[in-house]
Amino acid sequence: MRSDIPPHFAEYEITLLLSTREPDVMLSLLSNAIEAAAHEVKLVVHVFSHTEQFESSLPVSVSLHRHSGRITSSFTSDFKAECVYICGPEIFEREVVQGVSGRRGVS
Repeated sequence: MRSDIPPHFAEYEITLLLSTREPDVMLSLLSNAIEAAAHEVKLVVHVFSHTEQFESSLPVSVSLHRHSGRITSSFTSDFKAECVYICGPEIFEREVVQGVSGRRGVS
C-alpha cells in the first residue's frame, strides 16, 4: 500500500476504512506491513466491527478510530479524506462509495 508513495510526500495522509470480524488479526497484519514500509506517512485507520474489545498492535504514530458495528450514513456524509483505501466485504465497500459519491473530488 505505502511502497508506491514517493519519498517527497512525507506529510501524505492515508485513511483506511476497515470492516472486519477479526480486528486483532487485521491490525496485526497491517502493523507488519507498516514496519516493512520504507516511507513515513500519516496513517488513519477506522475499524468497524461488532467485536467490542480488541488489541491494537499498530505503532503509536497511527491514528486508530474504533466504531462499533456497521458503517453509518452519518459517518460517510461527514467523512473527508484525500486518499482512502477500503477493506471489507462488498456491501461495506458499496455503502462507503454510495455515501461519498456525488461529492466534489470523489470518483
